[in-house]
Amino acid sequence: MKFIKMEALGNDYIYVDMEENPSYGPDSIKELAPRLCPRNTGVGADGIIILYREHGHIFTRIFNPDSSEAEVCGNGLRCVARIAFDKGWTSGKKSFDIVLGKTKKHIKAQVNEDLVSVNLGKAEISEADTIFYKENEIHYMPVNMGNPHAVIFVSDLDSVKVEELGSAVENDKKFPQRTNVEFAEVISKTRIRLRIWERGAGETLACGSGACATAYAAFYSGFCEENVEIEMKGGLAQVSIKEDRSMLLTGPVNYVFKGELAL
Repeated sequence: MKFIKMEALGNDYIYVDMEENPSYGPDSIKELAPRLCPRNTGVGADGIIILYREHGHIFTRIFNPDSSEAEVCGNGLRCVARIAFDKGWTSGKKSFDIVLGKTKKHIKAQVNEDLVSVNLGKAEISEADTIFYKENEIHYMPVNMGNPHAVIFVSDLDSVKVEELGSAVENDKKFPQRTNVEFAEVISKTRIRLRIWERGAGETLACGSGACATAYAAFYSGFCEENVEIEMKGGLAQVSIKEDRSMLLTGPVNYVFKGELAL
């Protein structure tokens, strides 16, 4: 199986062009995720993303390390856009749509030299809620970016037990489909520090949809402006809340290596 390893702000995925791998189908790729994603015994990745073309459209599907399928991945989509553009799938156009295979949602992508942007659409936010864990109250804001997020604002990000609390919130009974979890410290009106616990993957260095969810929750709460830098372990992403309240995510993407697996 031929593949490309790419990263965006440290969010790394294995990308599989289905046209280069005709003997594989999406289901067989999905089942490989637990084998290929571990960093000590596999290729090492936050998941596997496939891309293919149908009826003139670019499609993608996203699989977590536990083989579950994600609805959307902001940083992953930015890498898909770079790959599709470099392969000539866009006929030289720097602005084009990518279709999410699970939800059939169209995502607008823009390739600008070393930076790639995707518009993930409008965020949907609900009123703040509370989870009780070990006699502690965890206050969060539910945000839907096409996938579920629980944004938790904290005063000291460095003191947060991300693995323990992230897992507890992800698997809480309030989230029957589980949820992504963001721990956010507001530094200023234009900057937020963030750590992410991703559903089905654990803590990751970055999360594009999580950055957007956090920016919108902070804007909704009056903590930040429409344009904000999100500082994650993997680097800085820029999030802009547009006039129609859609979320534009911008940042760098990088090729890591290409390879071929004998499976």
